[in-house]
Amino acid sequence: MVSWDDASFELVNMTEGSATMESVCVPIRPGHVLMPNLRNFSAHHSLCKKFHGITSVIHSQETQDALTGELMKYPACFQIGSAFIKPRMHKQILTMRNPFLCTASDIRYWNGWWDEPNEGTYTNVNTGEELAKDAFQPWYMGEPNGKNMENCAIVWARRNFWNDQGCEFKMCGFCELEKAPDIVIRGSHRYSR
Repeated sequence: MVSWDDASFELVNMTEGSATMESVCVPIRPGHVLMPNLRNFSAHHSLCKKFHGITSVIHSQETQDALTGELMKYPACFQIGSAFIKPRMHKQILTMRNPFLCTASDIRYWNGWWDEPNEGTYTNVNTGEELAKDAFQPWYMGEPNGKNMENCAIVWARRNFWNDQGCEFKMCGFCELEKAPDIVIRGSHRYSR
């Protein structure tokens, strides 16, 4: 065991400082939470379940705008073709005007609708509820068009439209949590609060 009071540590290439517990451990709040790692649709949906949540499903422009705004803070979720954008390119990507350098389809995330069980009928992946014809569904012109090859709906963040995509592609997504997950950090000091 190490005593934090008596032990001496040598910091190499680091700056010693102090911080409050609140500034280091930011709790996950209930609601839509971005999962900023690239996963295929099935893996993303499973992760949401592990947090006792559901895959976020977009029902309104307001929700889509809020999730897109949150996604834009995480360059790890951006793609150029099959290559991923390096974090140092984040500012350039957000201000680009040349569509040949970064097309609007490159910034995307899972939407929560799919037609895997019944081709052509998009349903909520969590409940099986069908996407009503008069419901919010801003498909890009000519979409969905992937038939059996593209069964998962995504949001093209910079175009503000939906597209159908192969469910095996990897991208970020959101989980909707009813309550913050219970996370226990091993080794944390009982008086650290």
